Amino acid sequence: MYNCDIGIELASEHAGKNTQDITVRNNFVSGSYQANIMAGGYASNRGNAVNIVIVNNTTYQASQGELALQFNCSNITIKNNIFYGIAGQDYLQEWGNNNTGIAVSNNLYFGQSTTSPGSWADARARYANPRITANPHMHLSATSLAIDAGLALGNDGSGNPLSGSLDIDKEVRVSNGAIEIGADEFASTLLVELINFSATADDKHCVVLSWQTGMEFNSDYFEAQHCTDVTTNQWESITHIPSAGFSTTLQSYTHQHCPATGISYYRLKQVDRDGQFSFSAIRAVQIRGNELQILLTNEGVGILSPETATASLIIYSELGQELVQQQIQLNANIYYPLSVGLKHGVYLFMVSTLEERVWKKIGMK
Repeated sequence: MYNCDIGIELASEHAGKNTQDITVRNNFVSGSYQANIMAGGYASNRGNAVNIVIVNNTTYQASQGELALQFNCSNITIKNNIFYGIAGQDYLQEWGNNNTGIAVSNNLYFGQSTTSPGSWADARARYANPRITANPHMHLSATSLAIDAGLALGNDGSGNPLSGSLDIDKEVRVSNGAIEIGADEFASTLLVELINFSATADDKHCVVLSWQTGMEFNSDYFEAQHCTDVTTNQWESITHIPSAGFSTTLQSYTHQHCPATGISYYRLKQVDRDGQFSFSAIRAVQIRGNELQILLTNEGVGILSPETATASLIIYSELGQELVQQQIQLNANIYYPLSVGLKHGVYLFMVSTLEERVWKKIGMK
């Protein structure tokens, strides 16, 4: 949630009615015009917020505090969150005067006070820069003090982990036997989902590299690499393409490279903002020299082949009637004239070898 009036609100506007038994976890919430997370009725004669659990969220610089409880709140748990505040606003604020059973513990605070969370005490409070990567995608960097600092909160009434089994990125929540404070479980592996990567020869004797990602977190750029002999592992960089950085939608990338004839090999190097990198699978593509051609010259119709080959020749009339079918022997890069005795008219020529097939419509005069 980013730049909302209220990022997440757990409220009831109807007197005597409850918003209850709700867990708020694994969220990035930032830039709200009121508080990033709010609960309770807006007045004492409105509804109630009961049995609310707010754990393992990361909030950032709301205008009126990171978390605010209005009226009629009871049994509220606030643990393992990162609250990144702004100067002059308490992290935790009580806007009502009848809230009870507020349990606050083991949250990380930064940006405002270094001694007090605000309206409620936190015996395990941590005051330190959480070293998040960027707003609104507030992932932990490798030096964050939130790593492995979370409390084990046990299970909820259904027997499921109160902090969740997965974090905001669907990464496993428990890592190295511990959990992090905040919504992100720091991963030392790259968070980029490469859906496909292809290398295809085009009609200009070049190679088109195409790839897509389904998810990117903390990604910096892609480097496309090329070589002609994978056994030497001598790869050259042919381009750097900036990546989306943070994305949960499909991202597409492409690059054209024109190598020498022969077999070329390609791979991607994906680099994240912390300098970590990984390589894709290798793709191979063959670029041929001159292609098989059907030519019309002053002397008539002929064929030019880039290699020595046995070819099949079929000639059709304009109406699709097969007129000629024969085998011919082609020599590499030597013009082969056709002597088929055709009258004036339009004909379709088809020549095929084991490697390729070409068609050409020619008007004979």
